[in-house]
Amino acid sequence: MIKISAPIKSHWAEKHDLNFEELMSAGEYKEAHRQDMIKWSEQIRQKDYGYFCQAAVEMFNGRYTVHLLAEGQ
Repeated sequence: MIKISAPIKSHWAEKHDLNFEELMSAGEYKEAHRQDMIKWSEQIRQKDYGYFCQAAVEMFNGRYTVHLLAEGQ
């Protein structure tokens, strides 16, 4: 199962030179960035609703024969 949070956090980490693995955790590091990351990802989705869905497929391409996307609000 592919979680939409993975490409969101990956792109956010790359954009701001942050630790992707820490953003994927349930720790304080992620919480410190959560609100700004949410606002940013909502702006991206307003421009292109499928942006992170496509990014998720590309991120996990070749690992799965069927893509089941979770958290696709």
